[in-house]
Amino acid sequence: MQRLGLIIDLSMVALVIINLIWLVFDSLFEFEGVQSLLSLSIGPAFVSWYDETIHQWFIFYDLGFVAIFLTELLASWAYAIRHKTYSHWMAYPFIHWYDVLGCIPVGSLRALRILRLFAVLVRLQKMGVIDYTQWSLYQLFQGWYNIALEELSDRIAVKILEGVQKELYEGDDLERKVIAQVVMPRKDMLIDSLSEKLAVTTKDIYADTKSDLETYIKQIVGQAMHENTEIGLIEKLPMFGTGIGKLLDHTVTDIVCKSIENAVDSLDHPQFKRIVSEVADALLESAGKDDDQPTGVVTDAIADLLEVVKSEIRIQRWKEAKV
Repeated sequence: MQRLGLIIDLSMVALVIINLIWLVFDSLFEFEGVQSLLSLSIGPAFVSWYDETIHQWFIFYDLGFVAIFLTELLASWAYAIRHKTYSHWMAYPFIHWYDVLGCIPVGSLRALRILRLFAVLVRLQKMGVIDYTQWSLYQLFQGWYNIALEELSDRIAVKILEGVQKELYEGDDLERKVIAQVVMPRKDMLIDSLSEKLAVTTKDIYADTKSDLETYIKQIVGQAMHENTEIGLIEKLPMFGTGIGKLLDHTVTDIVCKSIENAVDSLDHPQFKRIVSEVADALLESAGKDDDQPTGVVTDAIADLLEVVKSEIRIQRWKEAKV
């Protein structure tokens, strides 16, 4: 049965090609220039014979093709009903609408018969008989199609984003809406991410600058103690004053450095996350109050983000692919 269907499809393709070529030739035959050219190349007898025998009665010849196409359509419809190819018996003519329109012997609809060629090619592709994706013509058309689709979609996307930017600046209470509808539902997740990244970043920075930081602390502690009056009095004590002053200097420096190190190490503690959460809650509640005037920072940030997206969309990727 599959082989019979293939034979029928190929036969229909051949008939459609013959019919379309004949349609084009007969349409061109109406022009006097074409008739003069045929008279010179083939002879006046052929022009006279074709005009009287075929051109004047072409509608009847075309009806012969229509009868064949209509017979094949009705047979395929009956086959689809018998084997329940579609969910409803009336579905076939709507799914194969191009075959139905191609059977109408009206000049403007005759050209739709070419759609049958594409439909048959798709069926042959699915059956594995041909692979039109490897044809040069198909690849050329596909390349043009991708370029046109990219250019069209890019322009539509940019137009939409420009409309969004306009709405951003013309809308009211944007920042409050962003905080209430975007930020607040994700508050816990944002705080966890912020706390984790803050802790990791701080530890990395501290590990890289620990020695420089200790040197700096020693300098500022030494300077502070040198300027302190009480420490100056202690250093003036006979015998042990200088030693006690240096010991205090070292002790204070060590305490400060150790305190900073302990503070960095405690960034993973739940208490640090609680502090960050409380600060974030206070900021969000303050920003979301009705009596606060919007600062426009959120609006500008979103607008700038959309501008970056627009610049990326405007890049013609198809040119890069060609290179």
